[in-house]
Amino acid sequence: MATVALSCDACLSGGPWEGAWEVEAMAFGYFTVYGFDPGADVCGTVTFCDGGACSDSSDEVCAVSGDASSVDCAEDDGCDGAGSGDVNGDGNSDVLDIVQIVNVILGGSFADECAAEAADMNGDGSADVLDIVQIVNGILGRSDVGDATHGKLIRDNGALMLEANGYIGGVQMTLQHGSDFSIELTDNALVADSRTVGNETILVIVAPEGEELFTYSGDFEIVDMIVANSQDRVNVGAPTEFSLSTAYPNPFNPTTSLELSVPMNGQVTVQVYNLMGQVVATLANGYMDASTYTLTWDASDVSSGMYIVKAEAAGTVSTQKLMLMK
Repeated sequence: MATVALSCDACLSGGPWEGAWEVEAMAFGYFTVYGFDPGADVCGTVTFCDGGACSDSSDEVCAVSGDASSVDCAEDDGCDGAGSGDVNGDGNSDVLDIVQIVNVILGGSFADECAAEAADMNGDGSADVLDIVQIVNGILGRSDVGDATHGKLIRDNGALMLEANGYIGGVQMTLQHGSDFSIELTDNALVADSRTVGNETILVIVAPEGEELFTYSGDFEIVDMIVANSQDRVNVGAPTEFSLSTAYPNPFNPTTSLELSVPMNGQVTVQVYNLMGQVVATLANGYMDASTYTLTWDASDVSSGMYIVKAEAAGTVSTQKLMLMK
């Protein structure tokens, strides 16, 4: 929050006055206060507060009421489209503007300051996927879309999936990886683009229509992420407990799948044993990043009967029984 304080010695019919009010810190830029006598000298300060802790007040700034030519009065920057989404200045807010914002997220720059101000639709001082989804809302005419409130990321056979409980308007990620990493974004989205420089990839996916975000080879770590619905960020967290979900189907023939939650990076082993303790299949064995994975066992080459699947990481073990019926 910000506290704006104004005062003057001779104003409001010649008398002294002072007052203050609180506003959202990013909710204002230039603003107008009415009621002062023309020609009155009005001075003001701004103080920013965060949860009770406040900054020192800014230096005092003064202006002459009713005199826009005052040397102390903030001048109009000429950007009439601030927060409009019309980045290219063609009078419309559309996919052409989205592409320009995506290019900037991936390392480009705006044509000028006015384009940057037009892109910042939510007024948070930056241009990112949260602004893009506002433009998408206007293009698609969205209002009550059943927004997602939470979701989870799942690594599934070389694909990163996003499962959510409602509408996802956009995803922005920064990945770190080795030189052997490659990525292919979904083509089932309004816009999907990425840029790799060295061992870092930035990607933006706008209005994805399916759960799959991209396929990949190699290993990667997500170091920054914004997932948005039609209005705001969506909480997408990493798994918090090492676990192996109930296999489905079970009994099965000949394939079944399980969801493995890995709460921290490390060595993970998932193997299937017969009742004599012999390993008949290895579903995972190696270093895995903290995430959620879908594992599938194809038991075509083994006989019907009871089997045990065992997952182990950092001394934690999870097991369950599987019944193959051919």
